[in-house]
Amino acid sequence: MGTPEEFFVRWKALERADLAAEAIPEGHFLDEPLAELCDKARLLDMLHNFVIFDGGRKKVPRMHQFEAIKAAQERIKRYEGASSGIPRAAAKAS
Repeated sequence: MGTPEEFFVRWKALERADLAAEAIPEGHFLDEPLAELCDKARLLDMLHNFVIFDGGRKKVPRMHQFEAIKAAQERIKRYEGASSGIPRAAAKAS
């Protein structure tokens, strides 16, 4: 059992202008995403916060989903987009 090939996509982080098509080393599109995923902090975060089980199947987010959630978490931490105008410190005090 595995993910069908149709669901594999190239990570946008890999689309770099500094690499000419003929200069891309063999295995680049697999090695670089794996190296990024295996960064200790990212891997532990992924395993702890992003693995779900659905009907007995383990699921993890795609890279763009992971990055979007992390960006949303940062935005919430900074309290951006609040319509109430109440500063975060004041909201905690009440």
